[in-house]
Amino acid sequence: MNKKMENTKFFYVVKEKDNVATALSHIDPGIGYLGGSIRGKIKVIEKINMGYKIALQDIPKDAYIIKYGQKIAIATVDIKKGACVHIHNTCSMQDLRSNKFDITGKPRDREYKLV
Repeated sequence: MNKKMENTKFFYVVKEKDNVATALSHIDPGIGYLGGSIRGKIKVIEKINMGYKIALQDIPKDAYIIKYGQKIAIATVDIKKGACVHIHNTCSMQDLRSNKFDITGKPRDREYKLV
């Protein structure tokens, strides 16, 4: 990778209707660049680690996080455009208990019985 690319902040957008893009490196606040299905610039308002996502628009609490053109999570708080989107402000669509981790391992939202 050349020197110019090392200092550039790239995010990858999978589908046009996605409301998040993935950081291709650790990115500090400033101007970032979108590639993939959407090209352009975006203002990065907080540090975003490699592999984490950036909000491409304001995402209200309880709205869906869209990646791959699919609903992948639900926002647990209002997320500003340019902010980091990760497990601290989302709840997985695959496991709605994922943001309420209990180290005992005992589910508290389900009852299991032997039949």
